[in-house]
Amino acid sequence: MLLADGFYRIPRLVTMHGEDRLREDMGCIVHAGRFTDVGPYAELARHTFKPVELSNDIYGPAFINSHCHLELSFLRGQAPRGLGFEGWVAWLIQQKPASPEELDVHLDTVLSQAKESGTVSFADITSRAVEHVAAAIARNTLDATLFYEFFGFTPPPETPFSFPARFHALTSRYDSVRLAPAGHALYSTHPETLRRAKAYANAAGLPFSLHLAEHPGEIETLATGRGAFADMLRVRVIPKDFTPPGMSPVAYADSLGLLDANTLVVHAVHVDNRDLTLLQARRVTVCLCPRSNAYIGVGEAPVRQYLDHGLPLCVGTDSLASNDDLDIGQELSALEHLAGRALTPQEAFTIGSTTPARLLAPQFGCIASSQMAAVASIKTHTA
Repeated sequence: MLLADGFYRIPRLVTMHGEDRLREDMGCIVHAGRFTDVGPYAELARHTFKPVELSNDIYGPAFINSHCHLELSFLRGQAPRGLGFEGWVAWLIQQKPASPEELDVHLDTVLSQAKESGTVSFADITSRAVEHVAAAIARNTLDATLFYEFFGFTPPPETPFSFPARFHALTSRYDSVRLAPAGHALYSTHPETLRRAKAYANAAGLPFSLHLAEHPGEIETLATGRGAFADMLRVRVIPKDFTPPGMSPVAYADSLGLLDANTLVVHAVHVDNRDLTLLQARRVTVCLCPRSNAYIGVGEAPVRQYLDHGLPLCVGTDSLASNDDLDIGQELSALEHLAGRALTPQEAFTIGSTTPARLLAPQFGCIASSQMAAVASIKTHTA
């Protein structure tokens, strides 16, 4: 949650700034929307007024939803569960878009709920309703990186890489939104488009996002070019003479030069030890969406192996066509279930805030002087 100006007493706090141990009886002062002082309550109380007392949960920097499709929020609760990826896509493309007025109502509802649960920033994948998403982010005093998603196997034109003009207009209109490029996936975006988008991101110092290794059909399509999903793609996406690279998604993405420390790969459910080693070597950030994966039925990411390898992890909710809400705390709980152990408070806030802040929103990610004044809480059972 965003903190109003004032003095706060926090029984238990992980600042994620410098020494990130759990500290007892802490205080912070907020002015003009930023932390101006953070330290032991007994020290700060000598110099200020009566504090606002926060609850006895464990507090840390506010959450960042590192992967979502807000423009699909109007489909909340409508998608059948367990369809598998091919079935879910077939269902999705049959849905009629919401009216602008209906979409605005849904966006305000879900963003308000996300804000109440401690999320202040979003990495949103968008292409159609970007004006409505950006306006809703600003209207709800939130923050977002808008990833424009390039889709399709038509070779890119021999012109300088660029975003649609309407995207640039939004970033100048709203201070709280930024623009970055994304590829949809290796099977749905032309490889040269992916290379150019990634090169643009690197030159501009921007993050780059890509759905990767999400479902079994993707693995089979890239390995052999056969299977039900490949047949579906040949109807409307890939050319009939598509030649598969014969690699795992991670290896193929690396061969295209898409993997480095500024890349956010999303899902990464179907990976083996070679893939994990390669992701680690390239210092890629991996965004896991465990509840969406379970909703659709694409498998479970190897969370324990990711934690053991020490890969930078974050979490996203994906769309409300494949999830029940935008609550990052619930996503962290699902991650604990897959890991087979509780996350420490430090791990929870690293995954929920500090790691994605490095790529997406450096004004968040820790509780320290001059940082944006926003916090989230986790229940004491995760301690």
